[in-house]
Amino acid sequence: MCTMSQRSSYKTKEIVGTRQIYRRVQKALQRLNENKETICPVNRNNLANTNIIEHSPLNLLHDRSDENDSSSICSQSSQNCDIQICPPIEIELISENIDEHMESTPPETLCTNPNENDDNLAIKLRSWATVGKVPHSSVTSLLGILHPLHPQLPLCSKTLLKTPVTLNTLPLDTDGLPLYRSTNTQIWPILCLTKSSSSIISPFPIGIFLGDSKPKPLDTYLKNFIEELSLLITNGLNLFDVTYKIKIHSFICDAPARAFIKCIKSHGGYSCCERCMESGDYVNGKVVYKGINATRRTDKSFVLQSDEDHHLGMSPLLKLSVGMVSQFPIDYLHNICLGVMRKLLHTWISGNLKVRLNSQLVTTLSQKLILIKLHIPTEINRKPRSLSDLSRWKGTEFRSFLLYYGPLILANTSDLGAYEHFLLLHVAISIAVSPYLLAIHNSTVVSELLNMFVKHVEQIYGIEYYVYNVHYLSHVSDDIQSYGCLDNYSAFPFENYLGQLKQLTI
Repeated sequence: MCTMSQRSSYKTKEIVGTRQIYRRVQKALQRLNENKETICPVNRNNLANTNIIEHSPLNLLHDRSDENDSSSICSQSSQNCDIQICPPIEIELISENIDEHMESTPPETLCTNPNENDDNLAIKLRSWATVGKVPHSSVTSLLGILHPLHPQLPLCSKTLLKTPVTLNTLPLDTDGLPLYRSTNTQIWPILCLTKSSSSIISPFPIGIFLGDSKPKPLDTYLKNFIEELSLLITNGLNLFDVTYKIKIHSFICDAPARAFIKCIKSHGGYSCCERCMESGDYVNGKVVYKGINATRRTDKSFVLQSDEDHHLGMSPLLKLSVGMVSQFPIDYLHNICLGVMRKLLHTWISGNLKVRLNSQLVTTLSQKLILIKLHIPTEINRKPRSLSDLSRWKGTEFRSFLLYYGPLILANTSDLGAYEHFLLLHVAISIAVSPYLLAIHNSTVVSELLNMFVKHVEQIYGIEYYVYNVHYLSHVSDDIQSYGCLDNYSAFPFENYLGQLKQLTI
């Protein structure tokens, strides 16, 4: 058995940092210099026969068992010794490694201040967490341990990793709100709704105009809004060393407000459709839009103003580089609930004799609505009311009638053709508001049902029924493809906030 040197006070690990290696090397050289003993010369012919090159430099750092035995050499033929190291070979290799390290290490790196050390540590921690895919919770826990010793380190993993947070949905809204019945005083707030992957923040105002009419000129009304939003889009929003990227999701407004801020013709005029170039025809005192296959408008055609009859001027919103067609989705609160559904109910009650229900049937429908009132779940805030109060119905009441109890109430009480025609709208919107059903049937089914509804309007109600809101049903599926279910870009949250805002003025 070979004679092994006495084990050192530390245990050799498989992996040791470079810094620790150099400390051990320096300590070994210091001991050798103190011994002042003769070291056997290096036999380079035997160097190739050793396996020292195949192992890590840590194997070169075993201390001598005693200062008097520092020149002893282990026999390489022993079966119990895996590695036999001659001290002279060890000394020469260590010296060469030190020389190489000293040549490759810049002098300025030998002495650093604490802030530089913390910065380097932060970089290494960031690399370690990223490459190793370490969970954020683990990184945060480690930072909590290191922070007392390294105050410059952050306490949160998101700050360390400089994780950008993108607010993918930043819907914006503007609308007029009359304050009093006895005056023309009104406010035009600019509202914002922020959505992230983890939370939804209720609408809040970012600007409010007060006056006796619409804000004029439009450039002045939107100037500060456009300037600040442009800066946020370019630079992001920095809070507590975390950068939030700002992105406009959409502008959700009713038809008059969209026409106002886009500087285009309002609903009811020729060439007013925001999605296609259907010009419309004048029939019985109103402009109707019968065609559904006209050339589609695009963001590019809007900027170029390809259809001059559609535009009234240049919108200030063009400075934001937003899609003036694609980022102005059709809101189903105003278009479908307060538009198409309300028009259908008014037609059945007081419309043309061809489709009007007799007074007895209207009374029966009202009685059914009152009877089911006790069975409506609490999730529906507004319970059904009599049709005699139809002029006071809110958007949520029209939505509930369309989606839930309309098919039940109308069964066996109206013309079969009109009832089945209504079911086309009911099924299409029921799919469009449900992420689950939309994932199964997709927007193509919704498009087919709504197009079928639009095509049969003339047969049941007459050509004058092709008004703005009915025509727009043929474009609803386009927004579903871009934004998903209808509630993803609905004006319901904004309308609720406007109601709360009005209460503050009373």
